[in-house]
Amino acid sequence: MDQSSARFWIEVILAATVPVGISLIMIHRIKREMGLGVRSIQFLAIVVLLPMIFILALEGILAGSAVGALFGALIGYLFTNIGKYDEAKGRGAREGSD
Repeated sequence: MDQSSARFWIEVILAATVPVGISLIMIHRIKREMGLGVRSIQFLAIVVLLPMIFILALEGILAGSAVGALFGALIGYLFTNIGKYDEAKGRGAREGSD
């Protein structure tokens, strides 16, 4: 298998993860009769952005420094306000139990 063929299949698999991931999270939310919350939106962002960044990097459209910056921004997006969100959620549960 030559390199272009391997790269092609990696890109196909990465591209297929986008609709599959979106479909799975939507099916999960519909079956449990839940709306889209903060965690679901973060998961959807990962499912869509991560494969696209990889594909653009493999195609040579994004330079290495741009890929690093995008990964850093994505990680920052994920971990920003996680503590605040969990703390507020726990505080709301305690206030409701009083």
